[in-house]
Amino acid sequence: MSVHRFYLPDLSAAVDEVRFPDDEARHLFRVLRLPAGAHVRVFDGQGHEREATVARAETRYVTVRLRTPVPTRAESHVPVTLAVAMLNGRKLDAVVRDATMLGVSVVAPLRTAHRRGGGTPHDDFRLVDRWRHIAVSSTKQCGRAVVPAIDAPVAFSRFVEAIDATERPASRSSRSAREPCAQTRSPLWRCRSCGSSGVSSK
Repeated sequence: MSVHRFYLPDLSAAVDEVRFPDDEARHLFRVLRLPAGAHVRVFDGQGHEREATVARAETRYVTVRLRTPVPTRAESHVPVTLAVAMLNGRKLDAVVRDATMLGVSVVAPLRTAHRRGGGTPHDDFRLVDRWRHIAVSSTKQCGRAVVPAIDAPVAFSRFVEAIDATERPASRSSRSAREPCAQTRSPLWRCRSCGSSGVSSK
């Protein structure tokens, strides 16, 4: 029987017992109906995972005692950003779910001439929040310990400009300001963009 996995973003090696976020607590108590003493695993979405035992289980209050670290599945040495045009309805939900299982590091929704979606900051927040929940759920199921980042939707032109700015050779005067970007986008960084016409790489 597989061990249930839970997302605990504040996982720390410095504490022995931690409380679940409300949504994870409800899932453990109301959906899975796991009692105190049940064996579970918790991961922080950053590549760390640990064995744990349910210490207290109530409707909105669940704590677990942390046990030994668990070896996690290796991530790709080439971080991949999937840039995908906004799709009608909830089709992008499936893209986020499957991209997570395939090991993508970042999902970047794009507004194009024919696929804009959202439009207001409130709409963007709502969409990104839903996609992040989908990414967490998919991470639980596929066994990864890293939850991919979900960017807020941006215009395709702005996305391309950001890539060009990151990859453009830095002058001496601007090199120090660009160092964080250099660390984020390694020489092996790759981006895949997809839309109705196919897939391209950068």
